[in-house]
Amino acid sequence: MTFQVFDRCGTVKAKSKLVGESDEHSLTLQAQAENEAIRFWRVCGFRRIGASHWFAFLFDSQHPSRALAAASDFDPRRDNKDDPEEEACDVTFPFTKIKRRRAERLRDSLRLHHAALTLEDDELRAFFVAFSDDKTGWDEVTGFEATLLHLTACEFKPLSTQWLLENVAQADSWKAARDIGGYTPLEALKDKLETMRTQKRLVLSRRTVDASDYFRRFPDTAVSCLSLLSGQDTPVPNDECLRNGCTCGECVGGSLSARMRL
Repeated sequence: MTFQVFDRCGTVKAKSKLVGESDEHSLTLQAQAENEAIRFWRVCGFRRIGASHWFAFLFDSQHPSRALAAASDFDPRRDNKDDPEEEACDVTFPFTKIKRRRAERLRDSLRLHHAALTLEDDELRAFFVAFSDDKTGWDEVTGFEATLLHLTACEFKPLSTQWLLENVAQADSWKAARDIGGYTPLEALKDKLETMRTQKRLVLSRRTVDASDYFRRFPDTAVSCLSLLSGQDTPVPNDECLRNGCTCGECVGGSLSARMRL
């Protein structure tokens, strides 16, 4: 099946600030330009791929996307509580400033979620235990629709993840809950690990390069979270298939495919 794909308004996002404009006004203009670009490509028949930033046009006239009206095409919800500069900062400071700002927004409104992002794993588990008698706040989600299970798993905190699964009644339903990107906690964790395995973000040059040749193995804490969300009762950090990024479950030692031949 042949299709054409392009990145959503990458050239617009690359311009950090328009000359002579304030940060807020510059971001407003960028958002307007992005919306116009999306509208143009939808008129041309392109439709969004899932909840991603990618669009595609299928040459197969019988494909369901060809019958989807432009107005019915999916757009991820933008959290109106987000800092207006967050998207611009995401280009320049992807792992520091954004994470700090999101945590600060949660501090007063969602204290459990704020703790999940800021405390060490053993401290977080103790925090959960201390607040276990308080029945409020556990089932809340962030502006990105992330549950506590999304946060503890993607922060590689197996002690806290295990505590939630064993002690919070709603935790079983959280396994199937989807965040704003459409991911369950397990899917979100796998997506994060796959990005770690294959990509490296060059902050100063604002580029992403392939890093799969340099991948060795995932952290034990990440593997433990994977095993817990996959249904195992206790973390199994020595599972070689999980540790080495095997996706078929049959790799010898988790890294040598069973399909390989001498």
